[in-house]
Amino acid sequence: MKHYLMEPKYKKSVAEYDVFQKEIDGVTYRVVKEEVYRWGSWIVNVPSTDEEIKEIDAQMKQEIAEGRLIDPMQMPAMEHEQMAMSLQPPEPDPAEQGIDDADYKKGNI
Repeated sequence: MKHYLMEPKYKKSVAEYDVFQKEIDGVTYRVVKEEVYRWGSWIVNVPSTDEEIKEIDAQMKQEIAEGRLIDPMQMPAMEHEQMAMSLQPPEPDPAEQGIDDADYKKGNI
């Protein structure tokens, strides 16, 4: 197995995402926690033989079946969904803003 050290080319921040998912009463809830660091690096392990690839593939299939790992093919869709959610600000609640409901609806603040 080969090992590579990955780090940003320019000194920028790096982000780490943790995904927590649970199904309750037939509804799947997912929370994505983002942690940003000023710098960071990763060690990436790359299999170099067919036997190592098959071993890792079997382990991933088992962890996906047990619900301990998310299928990597689903990650781009999840990342796209997360980006869409983060780009849209939440709708303000008029009651929390201290704005009279009549003024809020008219736009006269």
